[in-house]
Amino acid sequence: QGQSNIVLRGLTFEYANTCRTDAAVVVAASSTISNILFDSDTFQWNNAQGLAASNPLTYFTVQNSVANHNGEAGIQSDESKYGLFSSVVASYNNWRGAQGIYYNWNSGGVHFYSVHDQTIEGLSTYYNQTYGVHFDTDNQNITSTSEVSFGNVLAAMFVEKSEGPLTFSAASFCGGLP
Repeated sequence: QGQSNIVLRGLTFEYANTCRTDAAVVVAASSTISNILFDSDTFQWNNAQGLAASNPLTYFTVQNSVANHNGEAGIQSDESKYGLFSSVVASYNNWRGAQGIYYNWNSGGVHFYSVHDQTIEGLSTYYNQTYGVHFDTDNQNITSTSEVSFGNVLAAMFVEKSEGPLTFSAASFCGGLP
């Protein structure tokens, strides 16, 4: 917490017993932090979220990483800026929420809330018991290429109350509820 210029590479974070809406790994602080790299990391079988990248985090990258089988969201990004998500897989998440028939609040394979200036490349979200990707309120300047989302219980991609622009290219969104 509160540290900049950190690389976390090749680590596995699993079986964290955090409360609902909390994550196994949280990157946050009371002052701006930046230059955080998650590379080839795994976030799996955690009680709630796998990874939470939160305000006031800026200039960070999550690449070549997997967030599967987490009880709520695979990855949550909350009020962050200038993030890059590249070659990330977030699947089979929200199993704990589904146990209580609770599919759509603060969850998703990846859940973005009030993020600005994000770049998404090669994101795959499938078989989540919630949304594949959830852009939840006040998202701005989002660019996504080569995103694939299918077989989720709810919509493959859901955008709500965001000023945009949100630009998607070479994307495939299939299955789930409309």
